[in-house]
Amino acid sequence: MREWIFDDGKSTTLLLDKVTVLKGSANQWENMIYLIKDTISQNKYNLYEGNEKINHKDYQLNILSYSSSFISEDVKNNNGSIMDSFFSYLELSPFYKQLVESWDELQEEIYFLNEELGYEDKITLSDFKKQLIKKNLKIESDKNDSFLQLKQQLRITRKLNSSKRNIFLIINPELELNLFELEQLDKFMNLQTDYFIVITSHVFRGSVNVIHDEKIINSCSLLKYKSDIEDLLPFVFKEDIYNDAVNWYIELVDKYDKKTINLALPSVDKLETFIYLYLLFYLSDISFSVDYKGIPPEYQSYIASLQDNRL
Repeated sequence: MREWIFDDGKSTTLLLDKVTVLKGSANQWENMIYLIKDTISQNKYNLYEGNEKINHKDYQLNILSYSSSFISEDVKNNNGSIMDSFFSYLELSPFYKQLVESWDELQEEIYFLNEELGYEDKITLSDFKKQLIKKNLKIESDKNDSFLQLKQQLRITRKLNSSKRNIFLIINPELELNLFELEQLDKFMNLQTDYFIVITSHVFRGSVNVIHDEKIINSCSLLKYKSDIEDLLPFVFKEDIYNDAVNWYIELVDKYDKKTINLALPSVDKLETFIYLYLLFYLSDISFSVDYKGIPPEYQSYIASLQDNRL
């Protein structure tokens, strides 16, 4: 995993992996969509990975949107672009070149045939036009298989932009694909060499970013609280439990969106994780409440003392 930092005046930071998940809808991530587009496609902002500047001209952004909230030029199942790209390869075929040459020869043959037959009204053959072939090419596909159509679009787009590193921004595929197809998409993306950024409410494997009160939250953005958690814990710090708590934190922030988060012991798998999770919320600016049911008295006192110190 790595962080991409956009030089947009706010140092907007995104946690990226081969598959990057932005939990939510196109409306929630609208500013990020345009920021990525302005940076990669329009070269409007500089982009950094750590302190190293990224040459974003090496990347090609391809947006496929299933949301009516964001209409992209790379429309899903865009038969027109598929046909155009297919035809560009067809033109390289020796058989296509032979057809064009044969057409010219046929024009000459028609001219001489007119002379031989002595027709006063000449019969002619129009010049060869690409549209003659294009209009007779047809796409035959299983319209019931949305995943295969999406996969076809991705592969053709990749082939057209083979000189660059492709970034596919897929917006809310769950609006088109069923659960089985979403699982297929998850496996497919994680096997590719391209980069995928998916705005979705579905669970995909990859680095997860959530947005809360216009702030992007991910495992890297929470690292600033780690040393404080080590100091405040009533027991020895454990890395694996901290990582579990971070995942729970991100999941709860996504689940509750802008509502006050109710932190309860059944929200997590064990008491120790709950204490880590409580400290993450205690140290961050997100509004939350605590349900003390099931929490042992000594830990209730511990939480109450932290709350008193905060006041």
